[in-house]
Amino acid sequence: MNTVLIAISTALMLVLLWRVVADYYRGRHPLFSHRNLLLISLAFFQCLSAVTNLRYGMRWQGVAISQGSMVRFAAGLVLFTVLFLVVYRWRRPGEWLASLVPTRSPSKTILPILFVLGVALTFGLESRFALIPLPEPLRTLALPVGRGLCCFSIILLLWVWNEHRLNAAAWLVCPALIMIVLLSLLRGEFGRRAVLSGVLAVAWGMYYFRWQFKTAIMNTPKYAVWGLAIVLLIGGVTAIRSRKAETYSLRYRIFAVIDAISLEEARNLFYSDTFASSVYAIERYTSDLRPQPFHSTLYTLAHPIPRAIWPDKPISLAEILNDVVTVKTLKQFNWGPGLMGHAWHEGGLLFVGYFALVFGLLYGAVDRRLMQQASNPYFVAVSGAALGQVIAMARGDIGFFMVNWIYGVGGPMLLVFFAGLFSQDRADLAADAQAWEEYEAWQEAQRDWEARLQPA
Repeated sequence: MNTVLIAISTALMLVLLWRVVADYYRGRHPLFSHRNLLLISLAFFQCLSAVTNLRYGMRWQGVAISQGSMVRFAAGLVLFTVLFLVVYRWRRPGEWLASLVPTRSPSKTILPILFVLGVALTFGLESRFALIPLPEPLRTLALPVGRGLCCFSIILLLWVWNEHRLNAAAWLVCPALIMIVLLSLLRGEFGRRAVLSGVLAVAWGMYYFRWQFKTAIMNTPKYAVWGLAIVLLIGGVTAIRSRKAETYSLRYRIFAVIDAISLEEARNLFYSDTFASSVYAIERYTSDLRPQPFHSTLYTLAHPIPRAIWPDKPISLAEILNDVVTVKTLKQFNWGPGLMGHAWHEGGLLFVGYFALVFGLLYGAVDRRLMQQASNPYFVAVSGAALGQVIAMARGDIGFFMVNWIYGVGGPMLLVFFAGLFSQDRADLAADAQAWEEYEAWQEAQRDWEARLQPA
């Protein structure tokens, strides 16, 4: 049975990666999109994790997992992938939801740019270094919002640098500020998502401001180098995660990560424990534990409410699994239940379909709006402000990562929206209208092409 599951997981992983690469090289879909990040997340945290755990043994031992739970995992993964891709392309509801995403932004002249960057950098860096003491829950809220403002600033600085690349001041100021922000994301973080969000923000900005205007073949070496750099960096951050919290100082973490970067740590990164956590959740919630429908949704909606007001508000699935696991060595374990673990925690295959519907509509709407606003640096920066949360979504905890994504994108979006109330000019409105017309023309060409492919 393990051989069959390895074959299914390997085949699905190759299909997911082929879909990302083939759609880009055929010109059917941008390489950097929320859809592609989720597909890569599924390939890495669900498919590859299943292959390595089944082939080389579970990352942790002591818990019996039935073959039935593994079969449910594989069946749910295939079903989710198919439904997600179908819903993502669902045109009418997708376009309606995309029209609801706010795009008002200030003028792309120097004063509005400097104002928005100044506010974003001030609040973003303050959240990293905690120069002003804030009471709870404001400090907890400031962390994900500040993280999003930092990544937003990186992308906007890349646009300024690209637009003024013949200006010596831009070459001096922009790279320095980008490096300061990237290093600040290393400070005080146990997880990898802050650093991952930062390096993905750099790639996101480079793609939409420079790389997308060149052929895919010409960009291939850049993607290869950037991908290797990300893997090595995240491998280094992963290697020092288990060290004590007092070692989270910025200076220590910079040198510790540099020292830990190696091919060995990169290989360990691909041996994820998500599959083990997922099948454990499936095992428990199909045997002795009662499913909790819509738990992730309730957790996300209830998060802004202080626990002092609602003591029994939902906790994350990772915390629940830590409470119910019977093996002492797995207590206080960093659980990543995965999409499939969440689905069976909430009710099984029905919730596989529910998650596919939610993510398909959500990312479909954001990506459609991004294609319409690809010439708007503010919207490109907002959409790329929390990419680490997107690529970690298939690992879970879904509720926790969704909350961080909403705060990370919501903070920059509000900043841009309110700045746009005072400085949007007619030239920008005309450019937005032209971008919309170009997007509609592209959609029409896509529909014509798909119609020609249909058998007579």
